[in-house]
Amino acid sequence: MHKLSKKIYFFALISLLIFTTSCSKQDKPVVVEKPIQIALTQDILSFDPIKTSDIYSEAVLRCIYTSLFDFDDELNLRFKLAKEVETIDDLTWKITIHDNVKFHDGSPLTTDDVLFSIQRALTGERTQKSLEIVDYVEKVDDTTFIIKSKEPYSDLLSLFAKAETSIVSKNIVEKPDYDFTTPVGAGPFKFVSREVEKEIALARFDDYFLEMAAWPLINFKVIVSEQERTTAFLNKEVDILFSVSAYDCEKLSLSPDVEILQSPSTKIEYLSLNTQHAPLDNPKVRLAISYAINRDTITDNVYHGYSVPASSTIPKGIIGFVESPITYDPEKAKELLKEAGYENGFEFTVITINTIRKNTLEYIKLDLAAVGIQLNYNLVTMQEAVDMMNAGEHDGILVGWAFNSDPNGVLPVLLGTGSGKTMNSSNYSNPIVDDLIKEGRIESNVDKKKAIYEEINKIVTSDSPIVVLQNPMVLSASLNDIEGIHFNSQGLIQYESLYRK
Repeated sequence: MHKLSKKIYFFALISLLIFTTSCSKQDKPVVVEKPIQIALTQDILSFDPIKTSDIYSEAVLRCIYTSLFDFDDELNLRFKLAKEVETIDDLTWKITIHDNVKFHDGSPLTTDDVLFSIQRALTGERTQKSLEIVDYVEKVDDTTFIIKSKEPYSDLLSLFAKAETSIVSKNIVEKPDYDFTTPVGAGPFKFVSREVEKEIALARFDDYFLEMAAWPLINFKVIVSEQERTTAFLNKEVDILFSVSAYDCEKLSLSPDVEILQSPSTKIEYLSLNTQHAPLDNPKVRLAISYAINRDTITDNVYHGYSVPASSTIPKGIIGFVESPITYDPEKAKELLKEAGYENGFEFTVITINTIRKNTLEYIKLDLAAVGIQLNYNLVTMQEAVDMMNAGEHDGILVGWAFNSDPNGVLPVLLGTGSGKTMNSSNYSNPIVDDLIKEGRIESNVDKKKAIYEEINKIVTSDSPIVVLQNPMVLSASLNDIEGIHFNSQGLIQYESLYRK
């Protein structure tokens, strides 16, 4: 009996040591099988990386897929699937990826999948414009490949840090009946289920090639109504609000169970005006709209101070920023309308996809009415907005876009000729701007590059295909028992680091 007790004690001690060592090695909290619930204001457009560009799709796709590179919290480029990069010359990069990387179905990820994914993006309607500088990609072996650019571009690798250049499985995507409804990636979470317009469920991928996600289950819940979203959060039905209005921030901050997360951003909120619709095809009319809007009123009443009034296409802190000459000047707006032949005003309709922007449009409506312009607006879903833009049915859309460290990651898509109707939603085309964008991309001298982007900024401000309104802060909210939250200035959370206390 005494000997048996010693054996039991011995095995108990060994078990405790193994358990303690395991916990210490992984440094993970005790797992409770309860998903972390994240509330989105819109459903995603697609699980196909080359068919998305919105921040909601990007949030989900970054969980499911992996990319060659990524951005840290300060938008510095960092390695992800790529393990080594060798610069052969000004046009050529040799990239080595991690070996033993697996897709969620257990199949190996090789350079065949990387090249296949890049080649899809090179021809994708939404992605080809931003990647037009890429000449070709070529396989060296299963873990090494070459990227060749058409012209020198020092920031080329950042193009492969976006969700739309995520790596998909060649074998799976090439199947005749595959439609991306059940996505298979190599990211930190694998797909479990989806109920369209309601919920996307993901589970931790234990064979992820980098550090395993801290929590086993996360769900993205689509709650379009701002009131319903806030109520669900306060009732602890969701743990994180992906995006929070400034008004709700003040209300939610009163709860002892809530933490408000805020950070400066590189995002612009802007009114995109369809330059193919009269009278918005007249630059003076578009400029008049810009002068007629009181941006300070929007900052104070919609964003409650969690934003900065803005009218520069390139946001402050990004190379090419210049202080815009546009100020709130209703008389200047009336003068421009008279010169354009619209002294008696006109009527147009704008669409948008969330209630924060709807509130912004309410103030813009009042400002434009003061100069004789009647603004109508409609709140639509993301898919409805995409369909309207593709059909060219919109007069305008109020949207937002976040910049990377180099404006060339955004400008060709946002303002470049032929970049696609859902990307360049203003249908803006200016050969001078197109040429300057190309010059800025290949220019290596920082001062010269800065001068080029400043010139683009000035031209676009004068043409006003987009009317920039605000540089908002990134605002999210979480319950106090959620830890490991950090996000970059584009508003993207690193979901693999989340866990419950």
